[in-house]
Amino acid sequence: MSIDIRPVTTPTERKAFVRFPFSLYRGNDCWVPPLIADEIKTLDPASNPALNYCDQQYWLAYRDNKIVGRIGAIVHHAYNEKVGEKLGRLNRLEFIEDEAV
Repeated sequence: MSIDIRPVTTPTERKAFVRFPFSLYRGNDCWVPPLIADEIKTLDPASNPALNYCDQQYWLAYRDNKIVGRIGAIVHHAYNEKVGEKLGRLNRLEFIEDEAV
């Protein structure tokens, strides 16, 4: 079965991106879930002014139309200009226990 990587482009996909860890970590007593509304606002450029200086993209991994992983990437241009670097950061990397993902 192949893995399909799709960019998160809609509010519905953003919600699915935020909710994925709830199914991934269901039953794990060590996991502390975030507040869904806060996570959605953090990822939304209209609600998070820090993102005015950044390019961000998030992706969901699917197998048979079921979400099996997620990852985000962000580039903070103002910081890069200040320090003279070209840096980016990956975040929210979570996936099922499967090497293919």
